[in-house]
Amino acid sequence: MSFEQTLHLWSESTPVSALIWLGILLILLYLGRASAHRLLQALGLGLRQPLRRLARGLRLWRGRLRERNADVILRLAVDNQERLLEREFSRVRTLVERDLAAYPSLQRQLHEQINRVDADYRHSVEEPPTPPAWLEAVDAIARIPAHGDPMVGKILGDIHHTLERACHEAISEYRAASRKRHLWLKRMLPYWRRLNQTLKTLEQGVGGLDARARSIDEYMGEYQQLRAMDAADARNFAPSNLKQFLLGAGALGILGLAAWFAQGLLQAPLRGLFAPNMPQGGSLGAWILLLVQFALGLFLWECLRATRMLPFVGRFDDRLRHILARLCALGLVLLPCAAALVLLGGNRPNPGEPLLLWLLILPLALTAIPLESALQSGRVLGGLLLEALLAALAWIALTLGDVLVHLSRLLMRVYDLLIFLPLGVERTLHQRGAGRRAPPPDSAAESARAHGGERP
Repeated sequence: MSFEQTLHLWSESTPVSALIWLGILLILLYLGRASAHRLLQALGLGLRQPLRRLARGLRLWRGRLRERNADVILRLAVDNQERLLEREFSRVRTLVERDLAAYPSLQRQLHEQINRVDADYRHSVEEPPTPPAWLEAVDAIARIPAHGDPMVGKILGDIHHTLERACHEAISEYRAASRKRHLWLKRMLPYWRRLNQTLKTLEQGVGGLDARARSIDEYMGEYQQLRAMDAADARNFAPSNLKQFLLGAGALGILGLAAWFAQGLLQAPLRGLFAPNMPQGGSLGAWILLLVQFALGLFLWECLRATRMLPFVGRFDDRLRHILARLCALGLVLLPCAAALVLLGGNRPNPGEPLLLWLLILPLALTAIPLESALQSGRVLGGLLLEALLAALAWIALTLGDVLVHLSRLLMRVYDLLIFLPLGVERTLHQRGAGRRAPPPDSAAESARAHGGERP
């Protein structure tokens, strides 16, 4: 049966038949009103409950992720502080091995120099000249009265000349002894200088050790605060992670541009080294060379313990790590040189291109440092973004559940609006039926008085 036949089922007139169908539809909607309301209400509440459970689960996951992010942030802060402490202890060890390891020899030299200075000082002590033994006899003779005797005057004159000569000889001997003492004091001067230099060297070593000790005390205090810090308080380090991520990403972007430009310079010269059936051989060879440079730089920084992306390298013996570090450093210098030579073997390159290529490839050895910083901070930022995403999804689920409940209520109102005519008729009939069942006000009052008068 076609639509037109169905439409004209009740009458040949289209408006009359449409009105009949509309009336039948309104009657059917009116009869199914209660069921439709229950269906819409059950649909709204039924969809709201799973969304609430989903929001509760998302909030639970967000709480766990929040704790995990706080633990990760705190662990990264503790690891960075441990690296600072390890670096300071390494510097102290270097200082002790370089400066204070020679302390026994410095002490021996200091002791020898002090002994020499002491011996020279003892030799330079000024001793007063001993008076001659015959001065008392001369003094006794000088007290003899002359009484005008020329012999006595002559004897006294001879004694006077003898005394003058003895005084001159004593002064000469004293001056000679003074010059000798001055020579001894002059010999002490280089020993004093050596002693001063030795003390300065010792003071520098002890002063550097004291400065490192103060730095270690500060870092240790911060480390203890981090160890005692609650995981919830560690979220204050999130802005620093954002700064590290931006700096690391910026450095990686710059190094990536350098690698791309170096690959463009190497692509044409390396294409001639591959078979003719490999058109992408030049580009592939250039990228392999750049990746080897990056790998050598990564192993170099791992051997120097500047990065910790490869934990197994840190477990190597110190001697093996030093050998690997030297080999990696040698490879980092030779590989750009080889690339520059390959470029020189091309078709008449610009004289500045080999130097430019060398300067572009060599900094790729530093890629591991910003890469580690970006990975560590990116892990924290990724966790924070995922946490915010879970919170947003939980809010969306709750809001969507409430919207569905309100939408079901709105649909119920729209449903009632469609059948407002049968509902209006029903409301009118209910009002009339209620009016018939209720007694008039006057008869109700008389009945109350009659019942009240019959009471004793």
